[in-house]
Amino acid sequence: CNDTFTIETMCDCPTINGFSSTTLCLGEYGVSQLDITLGDCTYDSITIDDNTVPSGMLYSITESPFKVQFYGTPLVTGVYNIGVTIDCLDCNVSGLETITVVNPNCTFSSSVVNPGCGLAYGSITLSSFTCPTSSLTWLDGATGTTRTSLSANTYIMYIDDTNGCQVSAAFTLTDL
Repeated sequence: CNDTFTIETMCDCPTINGFSSTTLCLGEYGVSQLDITLGDCTYDSITIDDNTVPSGMLYSITESPFKVQFYGTPLVTGVYNIGVTIDCLDCNVSGLETITVVNPNCTFSSSVVNPGCGLAYGSITLSSFTCPTSSLTWLDGATGTTRTSLSANTYIMYIDDTNGCQVSAAFTLTDL
């Protein structure tokens, strides 16, 4: 009597932690990362659908710790679904990493009064914001939406919109 036995070699399938939807700002450096746990599986290959990586961004695969990282400065707005597949001996794992690239979205009104005669009586007043003003800062360290007692110079303001994108504006005051 002959018995036939089949022995299958199984490994734990890898898991990809972090498949998510990441929002990045147009023109600002950003990173989206997937952490991968291989378990006792030896992978044969990792495939990235690089036709769907946003323009201006690259990706890297590192093994210690094992991760896939998308990084760079996106140049085109849109929603990008990037396919990631890990081929192992006994199983494959795949999914989509979604990166949404948005335009900074913060508008406001401004009123500028130029100084004169070399005196520091110029001013800048900002109003009608479409984003929170709590993050508003000026390059010289000042805060607030109104600047007074300004001399002729260029003043640069930074503010974060609701997506976390940074918007800047420069105001040049000239001596009249």
